[in-house]
Amino acid sequence: METLLLISALFSWCLILCLAAAILLLGRTQVALARQLEELEITASSNSPLRGKPAPPFHLSTLDGRQELDLDGFQGRVVLVFFLSPSCVHCQRFLKMMSTLLPQLYVQQIAVIGISDGDPASMLHLVGELEVGFPILQEEQWQVSRRYGVLGRPWGIAIDAAGIVRGNGPVSSQEQITGLIQTVVPDWKMPPTSAKLRQISGSTGLVREAAK
Repeated sequence: METLLLISALFSWCLILCLAAAILLLGRTQVALARQLEELEITASSNSPLRGKPAPPFHLSTLDGRQELDLDGFQGRVVLVFFLSPSCVHCQRFLKMMSTLLPQLYVQQIAVIGISDGDPASMLHLVGELEVGFPILQEEQWQVSRRYGVLGRPWGIAIDAAGIVRGNGPVSSQEQITGLIQTVVPDWKMPPTSAKLRQISGSTGLVREAAK
């Protein structure tokens, strides 16, 4: 009887160890796949045919349909365009990070525009909940996203004061946001609140600026 209990206990421990090893292997595989996907996105964005060319024009309505904005209204200014979706978890984290950067961006007269797909009401709710401080426009069927070669959400486009696309890529992390901004503002540095940004960036979790 004691022998059977000992064998049963050993079997149970072996099963637990095997399950733990499988979970650890699965976690490492997911991390590796995520890194490979990020590298593919960065490679694709760095090879974007739009880089160094005039930004395609667009004319879209705000989420509530009360206002219309177009890219031409920001001529002579550096513009950051971010493609978002109300169902994107990474987009929610991105919006939280951007809320801490907007004051510094606006001090440097950098315009920020969001373009959303999906349900406008859902994005409006998210905008109100997170107190988003830049205008977000509504696109249908990715008509603007396709022109800019957007591969996912959140995705950023950096346009210089001459209307030329200088940066194009994913903006899911603090490092990616910084890299995008530095394509049009080389001396850009994160504000002193970078510790808070790192906290937001690591989690899973409108003052409208009119064209001048």
